[in-house]
Amino acid sequence: MKKLGNKAFGEKRYDDAIQLYSEALDLCDIDTHILFSNRSAARTGKGLFDEAIDDATKCIQMMPQWSKGYFRKGKALLSKEEFNQAYNEFYRGLKIDPNSEELQRVLNQTKLELGPGEIDPRAILDKQLLELHFQRISQSLCEKMGVSYQSISEKVNDAVKEENGLENMLQEEPFVQIMETNEHSTYLVLAEILMNMGKNESSLIYSTKAYNMNPSDSTTATIHINTVLRNK
Repeated sequence: MKKLGNKAFGEKRYDDAIQLYSEALDLCDIDTHILFSNRSAARTGKGLFDEAIDDATKCIQMMPQWSKGYFRKGKALLSKEEFNQAYNEFYRGLKIDPNSEELQRVLNQTKLELGPGEIDPRAILDKQLLELHFQRISQSLCEKMGVSYQSISEKVNDAVKEENGLENMLQEEPFVQIMETNEHSTYLVLAEILMNMGKNESSLIYSTKAYNMNPSDSTTATIHINTVLRNK
């Protein structure tokens, strides 16, 4: 029944897929979270978004460490244009599976729908999700600047142990090179790494530098807001 449902879904025969997945659920009690996930996708395709959300919620309840349930729920919410809630579901999925390109793609799509600034207060509600978000931003910035996020983190970790270590670090490679390439991004990466190390005062210094360079950027503003809050 599941295979037939998958075939119907692939052919966009959503009514048939829903019926087949429902029959499969009636017949078995093994891996039912997958069937609820599949039926959620079919119901989203059919436009039955509330029912799709119900199925995805059941999937998550049965298998909370499986990222697909969050993806399904987020997709149904995204279809309803409930961008706030959709973003949170995709974010929770990424927390479980940070390497999922599928979840990252829909997360970015939802972020664009939200528009500048709208992510900030919601993300602050979950410190772990926010830190994951910041780390992924920093990793992406490091890739664009041609440096390793891990190596930068290690250098920062060593530098904070010495007096004036951070200032001296910026006078050495690879920081001289990446500061010349993108000073704003370098400050953002430093602010994120230091913030997650609990070095709030130092983090605030670099987030302030980045914010002063580009106060209209929503990512910069979000990181800066959090460094300010952590210093209170």
